[in-house]
Amino acid sequence: MSTIELSANQRSVLELALDTEGRIERYPAGLQGGARTSVVRGLLRNELIEPHDAGYRLTADGYVAVGAEAPSESASDTGNDQADGADSETIAPVTPKRSARGDTKLAMVVGMLMRPEGATIADIMAKTDWQQHSVRGFLAGAVKKKGYTVTNTKEGKGERVYRIATEAAQADAGNTGPQADEEE
Repeated sequence: MSTIELSANQRSVLELALDTEGRIERYPAGLQGGARTSVVRGLLRNELIEPHDAGYRLTADGYVAVGAEAPSESASDTGNDQADGADSETIAPVTPKRSARGDTKLAMVVGMLMRPEGATIADIMAKTDWQQHSVRGFLAGAVKKKGYTVTNTKEGKGERVYRIATEAAQADAGNTGPQADEEE
């Protein structure tokens, strides 16, 4: 096996896992958000960690990468099954999901965009007290970051109407005319 160059953050994550029997339960203090995700992806890609229960644990290569000896399979499988189970139940998930707040501007704008009539930039500006460039940036960034697909159409008087595409609308993307035109 060739040696793998580890970043300081990757090395820190692996070394912290040595204190918890190879389970990754803690991360370095400054490692959060996208940086944490990037470090974990790199460790997974190099097969230094593997998914385990609700988190990750070191592989044999992970132990070697930080100069530690991997515990033998037989030693970890015998004797302490009940103790290990009790420990794993008390461990909180690394990044618990927070519930979404309904009183945010994001929630308000998403609600406007999900209406059948959608919303114009002027509508959103009036509700949020934002400037035009802020609304456009919000639609291009924050709304899409949440996983919504934003569509826009130019209505008769020239204003663009923005909508969040629903699954049904995305399935009918090939249908360009309204359904009322099809009925006679």
